[in-house]
Amino acid sequence: MSNFTPAWFKKGFFNESLFCDDFLSTHQLLYSNGAFFTPDGRMVDPMPLRCEIFEMMREYVGANLAKKVTNVVDVLKLAAQVEDFPPVTDRIALANGTLYLDGTFQEGKPEIVRNRLPVRYDPKAAQPTHWLRFLSDLLYPEDIPTVQEFIGYCLIPSNKGQRMMVIKGSGGEGKSQIGVVLSRLLGCNMKDGSIGKVSIDRVSLSCKVYEGATDSSMSKGAGHYTSSGIYTGNIGLFGHNRGSHAYFAKLKNVKIGDIVEYKTAIGTKTYQVTFVGSISYTDYSYLNEMGDNRITLITCIANQPSLRLCVQAVEIRCMLISLPTGKQRSCLENSPAYWNERL
Repeated sequence: MSNFTPAWFKKGFFNESLFCDDFLSTHQLLYSNGAFFTPDGRMVDPMPLRCEIFEMMREYVGANLAKKVTNVVDVLKLAAQVEDFPPVTDRIALANGTLYLDGTFQEGKPEIVRNRLPVRYDPKAAQPTHWLRFLSDLLYPEDIPTVQEFIGYCLIPSNKGQRMMVIKGSGGEGKSQIGVVLSRLLGCNMKDGSIGKVSIDRVSLSCKVYEGATDSSMSKGAGHYTSSGIYTGNIGLFGHNRGSHAYFAKLKNVKIGDIVEYKTAIGTKTYQVTFVGSISYTDYSYLNEMGDNRITLITCIANQPSLRLCVQAVEIRCMLISLPTGKQRSCLENSPAYWNERL
């Protein structure tokens, strides 16, 4: 340990508030509408933030470090909170700077923005001949400027264009490739139709969830069984475990006691696995409502077409218990591992 001791750690005591003050003095960070924002835009994955906090604390804070990192992130939300963070509509934040609608460009990332597109601005870029040829093969000449104009509206953080585009035609013509191009331009700022994200960290399983247990949904992530719960009740998810869309490939490695996290726009729920087993491909009873909140993940079993692998997890709820000393402690009600470790 170095001789320097930060102000937020004195005499063996870790001060979360002072740590956050120190952190915000060197990091541009805002918290609004349930998300952190930085000069790179909306923070989609908080793990890099948690890792940086962990590295700052690990030399000084020993016991319960992971829990204290979580507490610091929660305090940061309060310290960096702003009531409103509206988009600035006269500019487009890009990977290498800011392009203003008057045509001027400023390099660098001097300020916090609501979103930043993952593409660079290059005023000397060559004409996009492949793109223009693709549009020429797909559309009538008079429709090409309309498509280009619509994509331009999508780049501006404003809805003043008040436009919606529908491209109608036969299948296999390449219309969906326009969506692929838009996804490359917009990155994580583009809504992809997902309704949530399911993760099981111990086996490194993580994928988005799309409505409907269909091939279309499962080609992008997990498919949500329409008749099951969306956020409460029994949430049913289906996914492939082989091929190019094997988002549930690691489901076979899940064990009882593993933690499942399900994030949606409504909120985040945490579950603990209580059942792992083989079921008949015609058995949908595991998707029935059981009077609690649970999540059920189902996938195929290699070379056994009549069977399915079923993993079911029950929500971990938080409660207060009274200890002999009269103090109260929050615990994970459904987690035996929690009790075995602490009591």
